[in-house]
Amino acid sequence: MNEFLTDLERAVASQSNAKWETGEEIAQRHLQRLRFDNSSIATLWGARPMDLRDVFRAHSTRVGSRHTFDFGYCDVLANFARRMVTRTQDNDILQHAITSLIQLGYNHNRWHVKDVVTALLQGLREHDDIHAAIDGLHDTDTEALAWTINDFSLRSLAPALRGAIGNLLGTDRN
Repeated sequence: MNEFLTDLERAVASQSNAKWETGEEIAQRHLQRLRFDNSSIATLWGARPMDLRDVFRAHSTRVGSRHTFDFGYCDVLANFARRMVTRTQDNDILQHAITSLIQLGYNHNRWHVKDVVTALLQGLREHDDIHAAIDGLHDTDTEALAWTINDFSLRSLAPALRGAIGNLLGTDRN
């Protein structure tokens, strides 16, 4: 945990004196940390919520990029994002998780990631959560969104989500 907090501080501090690492080196070093449990997320969220949010935002940008990840690592990334959303209950984290996971699943044709996105969206009931997810949907590629949400899963979502997805895809999938 202390090493993660040190890395977190380094990520948000000036990088002028830090050792440069490639994205792959950082990902490899943090692979085990992405598997940390809900209590670890809660500890970090309680101690440094703004920093954890900033790091997750940067992480999500990388995950949602066209960067190639190993097939199995996609599941680790999706499960980590789900734990972050579930444990923090933060709309900013939800928004970035939705955006990045839709792109990740589509870019890697990874059905487990698609299932995680669907489960996250199906669990949304509160107005603010739904709108955070809609903001995340707006930041995705429409082709990726169409791949992620099929007609069956669409029917299980809140009406506001169904309408937003229909608008984004230019269809009446309500």
